[in-house]
Amino acid sequence: MTHLAELTDKEIETLEIMLYWVRQGERSKTRIYMLTANKLKISPVTVKTRLSRLRSKYERVLETASEYRGWQQRFYQLTGGKFNPLSRSGKGLKK
Repeated sequence: MTHLAELTDKEIETLEIMLYWVRQGERSKTRIYMLTANKLKISPVTVKTRLSRLRSKYERVLETASEYRGWQQRFYQLTGGKFNPLSRSGKGLKK
């Protein structure tokens, strides 16, 4: 499941090329998409689609992390800080 939160090679490459154009002084979003698409030899629509999917992925990861944190806090509060099965510290309930 961890692969769902990781960036793919294509996403990283797209972001790096876009960052290159920003560092070169480009400020127009449309022009950055066009230049990135030309560099990758793909359509500007494909660049927009990759970025849209990346935003959606990022939002899902943030929502999951927030929900996970809420469950951690409930376990911690209801047990007086003695038990948290979602903890990564290894301090869960001992058998």
